[in-house]
Amino acid sequence: MPTVFWNAGEKEVIRGLDILGLRKMDQDLEKGWVSGITTISQRARYLSLLPWVLMEYYTLCGIDSGKAHAPDWEEFHDIERRLELVVLAATQMTDRQLGRRTGGLLGSDLFGGEMDLLANGSVVSLKLDRGGATYGTYVVPCRTIGLVGHDAIEGKWEAPKITPRGRRMHAIRCQNLGESPVVRRILEGGSIDVESIAQHAAQFSAGALDQPDSQEERELLEKVLLTPEEDQDTETYSRFLATVRFALSSIQAGFGSSSAALAEHYARVTTPGCQSADCALAWAAYEMHRRVHFSLELLLGALTTWKPAPSCGRAPSSASVLWPNLPSGHTAAPCRS
Repeated sequence: MPTVFWNAGEKEVIRGLDILGLRKMDQDLEKGWVSGITTISQRARYLSLLPWVLMEYYTLCGIDSGKAHAPDWEEFHDIERRLELVVLAATQMTDRQLGRRTGGLLGSDLFGGEMDLLANGSVVSLKLDRGGATYGTYVVPCRTIGLVGHDAIEGKWEAPKITPRGRRMHAIRCQNLGESPVVRRILEGGSIDVESIAQHAAQFSAGALDQPDSQEERELLEKVLLTPEEDQDTETYSRFLATVRFALSSIQAGFGSSSAALAEHYARVTTPGCQSADCALAWAAYEMHRRVHFSLELLLGALTTWKPAPSCGRAPSSASVLWPNLPSGHTAAPCRS
């Protein structure tokens, strides 16, 4: 079955905006079967980076030392921006070394100028006014898999507490990074050069998590993604594993893209007499909603871009445009000169 036209041209036409508020409905359906991981949170490295950078910031605030000031959102937001620039630069370095093209990177459309300066050997200022999407993009999946808690630290921001799993992730990354000057630059700002990032590029790259340098971090990530702890919702993990099996079986069947896999899956599940498991029905329902929602967006686009002929004093009703053969009583009054 050919790939459905879902999302075709969305970057050029609606620029990713959820015009009708329907794509959030699609994402809510999706999140229940993917542990909160969606198409915008597709890089596993950020799942380990978020609890790590939160812990580093909380230490900077003095929370574990008894000399704390409450975490401040604006302070952390600046740290996020610096982290995203480092991750982007580190990923570009490892991509060149490994012959890869890693996508799904936060800030890839924001820090082009800084990347050019680093590539030319220049020092880059970390006083940034762009970016800062790591927390908003990855906090939900981090909570779902138990790296970040639902409870908050007292204060205006209500910054999330870090779970034992998140603390183990922080400890692994600290052991691998040692006394890295990059960490200080991320936390405190200043400026940075390509040599500093290169020393620990493997630890910050979103495209090198499978390399030997990151084995412990990768193994813990695999565990938190696939194995619940005692206080976690086992049903969430069961749904995620069912989705993983669905994805792997689709790849084995030759459907390498999610759109092709979902289209084929929808056609199979909706065949009369097909007996489907809960996971199969859930993803078929997801595909059905996506098709309906995109059709509504197309309809809205058609209505808002249609223009009457210059000689006509007023536009006919949308009904007469869409259904010109309806009885005259159901259409707009004819245009009179």
